[in-house]
Amino acid sequence: MPQFFAEAGYQPLQASGSQAASVLAFMRENDQQQLLVVVPLNIAHLILQDNLPVGEPCWQQTSLVLDDMQAGSWKNILTGQSVQLKTNTPVAELLAAFPVALLIKQ
Repeated sequence: MPQFFAEAGYQPLQASGSQAASVLAFMRENDQQQLLVVVPLNIAHLILQDNLPVGEPCWQQTSLVLDDMQAGSWKNILTGQSVQLKTNTPVAELLAAFPVALLIKQ
């Protein structure tokens, strides 16, 4: 994995929706692997009744904007969850159970 980070390119991703300014997402990729990172930013206003910033109540209609090559089957290596990313993927799906996501394309 250290070799991956030495070689992989960095691509910031855009979010859209009401909480877009509270999401940091980026892709790291090389010829063999793609890694997607999603983390919340400035989350004090997102924490609802002492809960983690996860799920639909927190992220509402906020989505990540991906291209066709980034869409497909991914696995969150922090939760074990498999997800199908679309060109407009809700952040609430990616942060449904845990407040950060680290996904590898399958």
